[in-house]
Amino acid sequence: MPLFHFKTPSVIGLEITSHEVRFVQLKKTRKRYTIMQVVREPLPANMVAEGKIIDWHRLTSIIAEWVRLLNWEKLSVVILLPAAMVRIQHIQLSPHVTDETLASEIDHHIKRDLPGIHETVAMDYHILKSTEMIVAVTRQDYLLKYINCINQTGLKVKIVDIDIYALIRFFIQTMSLSLKPGESYGLIFMTAQTARLILFNSNEIFYHQDYIATHPDHFLIQWRTNMQMGMTLCRQAMVQTLWFYGPTVYFDAIKQELSAFVHDYCQCHYLFHELKISAMMDMQFLDENEATFVMSCGAVMQDIPRW
Repeated sequence: MPLFHFKTPSVIGLEITSHEVRFVQLKKTRKRYTIMQVVREPLPANMVAEGKIIDWHRLTSIIAEWVRLLNWEKLSVVILLPAAMVRIQHIQLSPHVTDETLASEIDHHIKRDLPGIHETVAMDYHILKSTEMIVAVTRQDYLLKYINCINQTGLKVKIVDIDIYALIRFFIQTMSLSLKPGESYGLIFMTAQTARLILFNSNEIFYHQDYIATHPDHFLIQWRTNMQMGMTLCRQAMVQTLWFYGPTVYFDAIKQELSAFVHDYCQCHYLFHELKISAMMDMQFLDENEATFVMSCGAVMQDIPRW
């Protein structure tokens, strides 16, 4: 038995959409997460334009009020960037690249392959193998404004994540999925009348597309077209497993054609069955809004630095 027992602090996952702020407070105990609190706060119509926050001062005030009410001061927070604001690029490195020349080589590829970006950028990368990496790039000015805004509320930004990666992480963690190297997987995630298709493997997301789904027949056409495009990109004939979350009527629309694209499939229902729920939570509200908080949950389901 250890001499000292240190409590694991809660961490906040934060997603800002065009119309609301979404918070999830998660606490990890051993290998299981507990949902402590969830919040949806509507935003005024003029705060976000074309997917970007334009009224930082007002946003700071709104979030700071919730931080004060819920006693979240000094808690760590993971903030989400929409995938539409991030450019993700494969880079082939020269075989003789060194740690000293890596930054300049990445910069060279960004300027060559992403000519539409002229501002200073912030970037992160993941090395796949000695001569290949994935680089994520976003505009530095906007990112710094976002981070500064949240830090001014009393929270402490620890990680900036991408929403689609948080979404995939949530399903991997809660369903205890084991992804096999070399295999491709898929997820269809539906909220309201929007469908999000993501194709991925153990290293990366190689295709994602959002589209409007107002009728099952229209959804089927969109899904079929996007699956064909995605499979062409990954250069594989079949997806190993596809997970579907959404109304059954839409799942039934594609069910007969699944065998043309996937070996196996699974329709997901209750998303939080593997998570503990705090006794303070309003279970009815959580049940009615579970899809709303998935990405904020997934943002927290990773190693959070303690600094």
